[in-house]
Amino acid sequence: MPKTRNIGIIAHIDAGKTTTTERMIYYSGKTNRIGNVDEGDTVTDYLPSERERGITIQSAAITLPWNRHKINIIDTPGHADFTFEVIRSLRVLDGAVTILDAVAGVESQTEKVWKQASAMKLPRIAYINKMDRPGAGFSRTTKEIIQKLETRVVLCNLPYFETSKENDIVFKGVIDVIQKKLLVWNSEADSLGNEITVIDIESSKDTRPEIYEMLSKSRESMVETLGEFDESIIDSFLEHEEDYLKIPSLLLDQVIRKATIANYLTPVLCGSSFRNIGVQPLMDAVSKYLPSPLETSIPEISCSTNRVQKQNKNKKNTEIQVVMDKEKGLVVQNDKTLTVALAFKVITHKTHGPMCFFRVYSGKLMTNSNIINTRTGNKLAIRRLSIMNGEAPEEVKFINAGNIGVIIGYEKDFQTGDTIVAGGPTKKSFNAIESSLKLMPIDIPPPLFNSAIEPNTFGDEAYMNECIETLVREDPSLKSTFDEELGQTILSGMGELHLDIVRERLVRDMKAKVTMRDVAVSYKESFMGSMRRGEFKNEDGSLHVRVSMIPLEGKAQDSFYAEEEGAVIFEEDNNIVILNEESCSQEIQTAYAERRWRCEHSYEDLQEVILNGCLTALQMGGPKLGFALQSIVIKVDLWNFPVTNVAASAGELLNASRQAVRKIVENHEGEFTILEPIMTTQVYVDSSNLGEVSHDLTQRCQGVILSMEDDTVENGDNESWTSVEAENIYLPPDYTMTKSNTHVNRGNKKIIVAETPLREMIGYLSKLRSLTQGKATFDMSFLAMRPAVGNRLPQQQPNKTTFPIMLSAPPDMPELTQLYTKLQELYPEAMQFIKMKIQQMRSKHAQQQQQQQQQQQQIPQQETPQQLQQQQISQQQQFATQQQQQRQQQQKPDPILYSKSQGGDQKDQSIYNNGYNAVPRQLGVDSMPTPSGRTSADFFVQTGLTDFVGPGAPAPPNSRQQQMALSPQQILQQAQESGSINTPGDMLNQGQPGNLDFF
Repeated sequence: MPKTRNIGIIAHIDAGKTTTTERMIYYSGKTNRIGNVDEGDTVTDYLPSERERGITIQSAAITLPWNRHKINIIDTPGHADFTFEVIRSLRVLDGAVTILDAVAGVESQTEKVWKQASAMKLPRIAYINKMDRPGAGFSRTTKEIIQKLETRVVLCNLPYFETSKENDIVFKGVIDVIQKKLLVWNSEADSLGNEITVIDIESSKDTRPEIYEMLSKSRESMVETLGEFDESIIDSFLEHEEDYLKIPSLLLDQVIRKATIANYLTPVLCGSSFRNIGVQPLMDAVSKYLPSPLETSIPEISCSTNRVQKQNKNKKNTEIQVVMDKEKGLVVQNDKTLTVALAFKVITHKTHGPMCFFRVYSGKLMTNSNIINTRTGNKLAIRRLSIMNGEAPEEVKFINAGNIGVIIGYEKDFQTGDTIVAGGPTKKSFNAIESSLKLMPIDIPPPLFNSAIEPNTFGDEAYMNECIETLVREDPSLKSTFDEELGQTILSGMGELHLDIVRERLVRDMKAKVTMRDVAVSYKESFMGSMRRGEFKNEDGSLHVRVSMIPLEGKAQDSFYAEEEGAVIFEEDNNIVILNEESCSQEIQTAYAERRWRCEHSYEDLQEVILNGCLTALQMGGPKLGFALQSIVIKVDLWNFPVTNVAASAGELLNASRQAVRKIVENHEGEFTILEPIMTTQVYVDSSNLGEVSHDLTQRCQGVILSMEDDTVENGDNESWTSVEAENIYLPPDYTMTKSNTHVNRGNKKIIVAETPLREMIGYLSKLRSLTQGKATFDMSFLAMRPAVGNRLPQQQPNKTTFPIMLSAPPDMPELTQLYTKLQELYPEAMQFIKMKIQQMRSKHAQQQQQQQQQQQQIPQQETPQQLQQQQISQQQQFATQQQQQRQQQQKPDPILYSKSQGGDQKDQSIYNNGYNAVPRQLGVDSMPTPSGRTSADFFVQTGLTDFVGPGAPAPPNSRQQQMALSPQQILQQAQESGSINTPGDMLNQGQPGNLDFF
């Protein structure tokens, strides 16, 4: 274990992460060739989308040998849309290599991933890549590392340049400051970078005086920096006649290692991975300076045997004994044989099938071990274990603590963030604590973009759902929800590219026959009024729930409501539900004290039911447009349940808690508002394009500019410690920045910082490139959800339509709800078929309207009398055929109600025959009040029957008073006789949009 290194490669997009990783693989001897991103033959980027686009989408793991060490490397994505891939990879690493573009310097995504690594206290090495490029600035980039990333540095090597025959400055190697050697790569003789000339700088100081001078100044700066951390450096300096060059290299390496692991400083190296220069010294630095699993911080492990976990900052779970053994590594509960691992990634490989990547924190996971997934409680026997070499797994017999491995198989048994517990080979049972161990969960950022997805045919829906389930299991930052009202599946992701990659995987890789709609913004609704109360209570009061709704400002985790006893935080929508012990009724407390509890559900079960009911009510959406509710506190003030009744059902309590919350939502619609995501946007642009870009941000994008400044480190606070550090450290001259033919001038770069609505930033990259001839870039990060205003206020949900028929029923006649529920239970496939048919008819109807509009815009051509006469005859024949088909179809049984037997179910038919009202309407007509005073639209939305109606023609020629007095059968009969309606059977069998879709 002391020789093991678990590292990640992190950086901004296109900084050279995968290129560097491929060189590491080659030099370690794992492959006999070097994979190149441009040629699409890399080991780590093996997905078709990755090789086509030349970017990393999924983090890839590979194990390498180097200098008697084992290095587990994870190559992570650089694009902001795949931030979650970086987060879950960093979670299981012990250190990281941060790669920077020597031309671009510290970029926006570099700062993001650096902060994420800092939050996890990961030691890092900085590698300044692309030193062969014109405009590369080693010293300038180092200064940005100090000031922008806020870290001390030691320069472990410096760039070495030579002048070519054409008088160009060419990057040829590095100056090893610690070993006092000059390393020169002979690229002309060996393009693969294996041939390196090593020159002793001290012995050649007469022939290379400038190199010797750079070495001396760098050594002096290094010793001063390290001396502030460890006094042994000062002692050695004094022992060696105050000569910086005489301090032993071994001592410098030891102190740099200690300072790096303590996050006191960052070692800096340089190279050109594409030119195969400087990668081997980087691999040496990984083995010398980054920590082993024995030297990392102890991970947080919790244990909770309660099913309802109160996320209270003042409340602690069962304390778990965790210590670090110098030989065995992490030991949990004083049991050296207990294995605890974290599943940090799940994928479905095209050849190997389901694969679960995990990091072992304690113990040893062996083949044929019995394990338990503490999230599900399921026990499994592990038959195969592997380590990964890019795309190819290598089977092993065991995975020791501190290592990363793969479990192959078990399609639905694992998901990202699961804790895996195992014992020795003979261990088959687990106690309560072992079965409930939880490693620190992985935070999942909320998705901001939505896209509707539909199967091309009804037969494609099952496979579509299966594919979506696989993608969500692999990528928890991708969310899938089903909109009952629209009858659509909605995919939510981190960005446009994220959803574009999802579409490619579905259509091309998984061969799913689906259609994805345009990307849309994820809106929310929130409560903005004062505290409101709602309650549900049955007649005798035995079932009673009373709640309060309170608006929440800021993050739920930082709110004082989160400090209350019994507070549960739902981070995805920033909601809090408070359910403390004092909220239960006196009757429940008395029954519990007197042991008169007869209910089959425990007290904890009932608490969980109430929480689920409140959460379900919030997820049902707001009163405006049905978007999910966000930033709300629900406090359960009182609840009662007949716990002395053996037959009492927890479903009633679930419904009561849900209705109590929904009453507040429905009765106070005016106090709710629609929220839209607001982003912090940084645009990096040349000063020549500053005016156009800033005008576009404020006008078209409706943003608010916060600042405009130069993209240089001199803009920082000159009094800060980072500025002092940057001035005191020795930095060599940037020779390539003085070239007359360089096209890079960082002094002309500007940064525009603005707050912009996400809706207006969709497709912004193409617009920005058009404005700046492709020279500008931008970065966005989520800021907050704020009330949508002006033309950004959505009028309706995407693809939402007002339909021509509404069904209504008095409150004392729930037959219509019974019919809907019964149909869903008995004929789920037919109901899904109807949904699909209506979606197809909507699309066909829209296409027909579009064609008609295009035809109207065209100049009509003069037709001959013979053509007109032929058209009239054709139309008459078509009309006669339709009438005959309609009369024949009227004799056929309804495919929904009569699908199981020829005569149908009499009980179902009796429900259908009961006298509720059907109100046919045209588009745009307001809801018609029922005799009970409730509008038909209200009941229609509550029952969810909007899925089964489609675009219609004018209503039958009956007055509203007459229609209210008729039964559904009478309305259907009159409409059919007038020729204005088709039965559901006609509509579905003929595949034509009926005027009124009703069953």
